[in-house]
Amino acid sequence: MNSRAKGVRGELQVAHLFQKSGYKAERGQQHDGRSGHADVVGVPYIWIEVKRDQDLNVLKAIEQAERDSAGYYERTREDLLPVVIHRKNREEWKCTMRLLDLLSLSGSMPFAVAVPTDGLVTMTWSDWIRVYMAYETERSGA
Repeated sequence: MNSRAKGVRGELQVAHLFQKSGYKAERGQQHDGRSGHADVVGVPYIWIEVKRDQDLNVLKAIEQAERDSAGYYERTREDLLPVVIHRKNREEWKCTMRLLDLLSLSGSMPFAVAVPTDGLVTMTWSDWIRVYMAYETERSGA
């Protein structure tokens, strides 16, 4: 399968996961027909990078998401937390983000504690979406 088609399918699958959780998610390219958006849009506060790769370098993927979300911030002043949602063939979806970003989502960031900023955390989709939904509900005041 060519990698572009595999990428599109992955983005559609992730958008569907968010839709099943109640979000109006869609592919970023589909959103306006051009680049400059996350791979999946319609999820508040999050920059989503989707990867389907057997040999994924997660650190490089996070760095790409950080660069792209920083560029988006420069254009829009909307600050989004970068997350990479990824899977290998026949495995479940996983979510990886910086530890500091995850702690800001979970609401358990003690300001007096120094945490290495290069620390990455990977968790299953089901665990991550529970943390994210609690954060989003609290932040939106719903």
